[in-house]
Amino acid sequence: TGRRQKSGTTVTGMRPERKDKMTEKKGREKNMRLMTPEEQKQVAYEILCWLKDLCDKEGIHYSLSGGTLLGAVRHKGFIPWDDDVDVFLLRPEFDRLDQILRKQKDYKWITPRNYLGRYWNYGRLINTKTKIYDEELGDSMGIGIFIDICYVDGLPDNPLERRRHIARMRSLYRLKRSTTPQKNEYVPKNPVKRVSKSLIP
Repeated sequence: TGRRQKSGTTVTGMRPERKDKMTEKKGREKNMRLMTPEEQKQVAYEILCWLKDLCDKEGIHYSLSGGTLLGAVRHKGFIPWDDDVDVFLLRPEFDRLDQILRKQKDYKWITPRNYLGRYWNYGRLINTKTKIYDEELGDSMGIGIFIDICYVDGLPDNPLERRRHIARMRSLYRLKRSTTPQKNEYVPKNPVKRVSKSLIP
């Protein structure tokens, strides 16, 4: 889910000899160094461990997902070609976690509710002492190494309501794509045509 910390990216982190908080952006960037892939994975793993302790303390149920789950079971860590972390929660659990993460200061917490720079339909827990530079997106919106925290919504029990719900979700997804076009995708300048293009299969 989302943009990954893969081969197309460069990740920098705070040098260990300078741990004081810097307010000047130039000073922070001068104090950065390139991180190895293993160091990047270690930072993501530390965020995950922090989240696990928090969820255990608060009684919040969660699950690893995708490559993260596969790596934990088969490789006892990350799968060799992956370096991101995906965590899934049911919607009520996510909403509880969201309220808690808004108040903590250890990591930056962004969701579609509080971050307008780019649309995501999930949350990201970010280590702000690191920064990702992407070949396509430049500084990748200024965020650092992160883990993705996604929510899972249920479906109505009634078959008719279920079909309506799925149709509504598909329409919303097409509408979302109209505001966040993919690379090399033609997007009409007229906002009405843009929305119409996205709603027509």
